[in-house]
Amino acid sequence: MGFSLQILLGSVVVAIAAFAVAQRADPLPSLPAIGRSLFALFWLSVVALLVHAITRPLDFFGVVHVLYLAVVVSLPLTSLLHLFSGWVRLRGTKRRLANLNYALLILGLLPAALGWYATHVVPDQLTTDRQTIVLADVAQPIRVAVISDLQTPNIGQHELDAVALAVASEPHLVLIPGDLWAASPATFEAMRPDLVDILETLLDATHHVVMVVGDTDNLVGLQGLADETGAVLLANEIWEHDVAGQQIVIAGTTLPLGPRSSIDESLLDQIQSIPDDQLTILLSHRPDVALGLDDSVPVDLIVAGHTHGGQVALPGLGPLVTFSDVPRSAAAGGASVVEGRALYVSSGVGLERGQAPQVRFGVAPEVGILELISG
Repeated sequence: MGFSLQILLGSVVVAIAAFAVAQRADPLPSLPAIGRSLFALFWLSVVALLVHAITRPLDFFGVVHVLYLAVVVSLPLTSLLHLFSGWVRLRGTKRRLANLNYALLILGLLPAALGWYATHVVPDQLTTDRQTIVLADVAQPIRVAVISDLQTPNIGQHELDAVALAVASEPHLVLIPGDLWAASPATFEAMRPDLVDILETLLDATHHVVMVVGDTDNLVGLQGLADETGAVLLANEIWEHDVAGQQIVIAGTTLPLGPRSSIDESLLDQIQSIPDDQLTILLSHRPDVALGLDDSVPVDLIVAGHTHGGQVALPGLGPLVTFSDVPRSAAAGGASVVEGRALYVSSGVGLERGQAPQVRFGVAPEVGILELISG
């Protein structure tokens, strides 16, 4: 049984058990019965979490997934069972549920609607994030498309739509800051022809596609794709080329072995040799490379992904987690200035995989379109 199905069934069992606990004391959904259901729901969810952890090791995202389903499945289902029970027991009589009880049970259904919206609506609302970034070393405008964190186990219409949005912007350059796929070696080999098609489509439109490795893809697979298509893979290397009539340098990082913000010393040495007036972009999967970067390092713009914009962001609060040490306002996605240097963080095209809930809320998937202009 798959992990998602296992915890979904568990959340249904929790809902039925919580309803049964309240029914034993009071067959009608009185306020005490509703309170007993909520109390039982909490503790049964804790028990379910422990059972899932025993039967299958849970990572952080697995724990979040179990708790998420407790809110968007168990709670609404318990409320629905109470409503149905009250309707059956009071049907044909002149009695009815108290308005407060009725309102509380209706309120308990709302998380199901939010869960549906976050799981089945927002993840497909692909958009473009258009940003104008002013840089001193730009000789003439350059348009850059950023396709980050597809993080997909298969190429479908969503991923093809992302490529189409990038191509439609007529970019001079496409940057891919890692996490191109999230799949087992066998699944990767099956989807490899589709990944080749995607890169070739981008190359046909722009001639310049530059990639770095992320957390879920790997250097070997990316190097094979680069060799087959002509895309550029940078692993602690720099790439210099004429783009839109201007020489630019792109420095590409691999993931650090030490602190999240560390950059390989060999790459730093290469960057230090770049003239100060040369337009230089640092391409990294994680945005933390913007932290602690010495002022003498001649980097004009850092482009990264990784955070998914938090994937879940609440109004007025922003992303709940970003797994990055850059300021939350920067990790939330878009263009910002961190420690005096321009940083663009893409909210990504795809979703966190593995044991994570497949949700987005307050953070739509996006393709970044950057207009680099002189200033």
